[in-house]
Amino acid sequence: MSNLQVDWHVYKGGTLRLFVESKTYLDSCYLMRAVIDLIELDASPDTPDDCQFAIFAGQDACKAESMTYYSAFFKKHTGKELTIFFANPQQRRRSSRPIFKADCRQDFTLSTEVHNQFINWLETAA
Repeated sequence: MSNLQVDWHVYKGGTLRLFVESKTYLDSCYLMRAVIDLIELDASPDTPDDCQFAIFAGQDACKAESMTYYSAFFKKHTGKELTIFFANPQQRRRSSRPIFKADCRQDFTLSTEVHNQFINWLETAA
């Protein structure tokens, strides 16, 4: 499994429990690559059958059709749900309002609710 990587491999009691891919923003291209990587990880003999998968992203830049398709594609190939969290769910990524510009920073507030949902998922899934 050393050639298969996502951002976080979460262990509990020495047992692999979760895989989490992290993105600043998630567009259709990043979603496709993440789903393919996660499917390959699920197919690895080193991955326990009850391992769970998630993507944690700052902003949603993905078309609804792509989200639906790749979530179903993941489920078809793994039999599992892919959990996706958007830390800034009320804003969509716009290249005209980048995070490094001070007058755009209000676009990048994080949702405490989503943060808590992610923490809860980590605690209950692991």
